[in-house]
Amino acid sequence: MSPFSIFLEGPRFWWAVFIFSALSMVVALFYHYWLLAEPCAICIHIRIYMTGLMIVGLVGANLKLLTAKAAWHWMCAVLSVGLALKSWELFGVERGFIEGSCTINAGLPSWFALESWIPSVFEARGICGFSPEMLLGVTMAEALMVVSIAAAMISILAAVVNSVVLFRDCRRVEA
Repeated sequence: MSPFSIFLEGPRFWWAVFIFSALSMVVALFYHYWLLAEPCAICIHIRIYMTGLMIVGLVGANLKLLTAKAAWHWMCAVLSVGLALKSWELFGVERGFIEGSCTINAGLPSWFALESWIPSVFEARGICGFSPEMLLGVTMAEALMVVSIAAAMISILAAVVNSVVLFRDCRRVEA
């Protein structure tokens, strides 16, 4: 097996998922509290996906059963694709090719009211259509879109590789 396949199947992949998501949240909170860039509703949805990926990374790093790992890889892929879609929406609203307006609330259901449970992280206070500039004139929406699409592609690849390994191992047991 190639070193990349070994990485995709092992705990280092899951720690990479956790660290990527945690660092993204740290950057978002730095911009929010230090640079006073208030998050919009789409930004809050992105933070929810990042939190989900942090949880998936922590749990995935501790999974031992191959079947559970394969399912967890698909969970990671679904969250990564959701993150990429929300990032694309944020980029589209910022650039004007997706018409969108958002309210000053995240629009979450009452049974999942993160904005009232943890308002310091999940309360939308800004307007959609603007994201702060980061390094080299790249906006947060632009950077997030590129990084999240790459993460989605890697997560899907990891899920496929892990599923193939599971299928291959199941066929060996049957033989």
